[in-house]
Amino acid sequence: MSERAAMPTVRDSSWSGDRDTAFAVPLIATEQVALTRAGDDLLLQTTQTITDDDPHLRAHFPAFAIFPGVFIVESLRQAVSAAVPGAGAFSLTGVRSIRFLSALVPGDQMTLTARITITDGGVAADAQAMARDGAVAARVKVDFGRVSEDRPPSHASVRALLPHAHPMRLVDRIVALERGASITAIKAVTATEPCYRHLSADAAADGYAYPATLMLESFGQAAAVLALQSAGVRACGADDVIILAGIRDCQIDGNAYPGDVMRHVARLGYAAGDTMIVDGETWIDDRRIAVIGSMIAAVRPAASLHSTTPSACRINEQVSG
Repeated sequence: MSERAAMPTVRDSSWSGDRDTAFAVPLIATEQVALTRAGDDLLLQTTQTITDDDPHLRAHFPAFAIFPGVFIVESLRQAVSAAVPGAGAFSLTGVRSIRFLSALVPGDQMTLTARITITDGGVAADAQAMARDGAVAARVKVDFGRVSEDRPPSHASVRALLPHAHPMRLVDRIVALERGASITAIKAVTATEPCYRHLSADAAADGYAYPATLMLESFGQAAAVLALQSAGVRACGADDVIILAGIRDCQIDGNAYPGDVMRHVARLGYAAGDTMIVDGETWIDDRRIAVIGSMIAAVRPAASLHSTTPSACRINEQVSG
């Protein structure tokens, strides 16, 4: 990223407010962003109030809450993506140097100023972060651009198929799919799963077992992808949801723990209209942790599930009873 690229058309601007993002972020790390021209470069300024109710601060050092230093770089990334034309898909591609000089704590307001140089591959940023009292918190020299990968992230296709949202979307990737027959999907278990949020610091090792209920939900979501990609099953419309109608003959043989990757293998046994039945297993490496004799799911209008009439909320008594 050494060659200077043509300057984009930029006008003095500001941006503020909460928003959805086009890329994964640990937190919204910018409140105000202003971008102005400075000769051949751009000057960017962003602010962020450090609040004590942010879970990252409470978890970073539970006894002494400070703003994680890497989030200063995250704030810069988000500001660049929001303000620099064409940078919406940029990610961190290089760290030339970072020096953390003082801590940002709850009650501080960080002001981050950066000189942005447009290059052929992206942008180079030379930035400084300051606390409310003027103390320099960090000096940062980093590069942002596009990362080329051999394959697109398949989780995007999972998200497009399943109606679930974070933190209840429990399929990470489809490994193999034979429409109308079988699917292999994986779910990585990490120590940052929401299910571990309330686990006490002195919990025993077996307390970290991933809840079997979430394992079953994850299997069911993999099976739903198979069903929705198979002939004979009514596709989910914009106002439909695919819901679990029943489980039979399920045996749990083991547990998953942080660091494990669950591999669900589901086979479609029946599919007609709005109902499907699957069976299969869940594995960790070559260790089987669950057998699902049958799992029944159904496509239903979302409005029927919100009805106050009990009969309208019935899923499918014939297959699930």
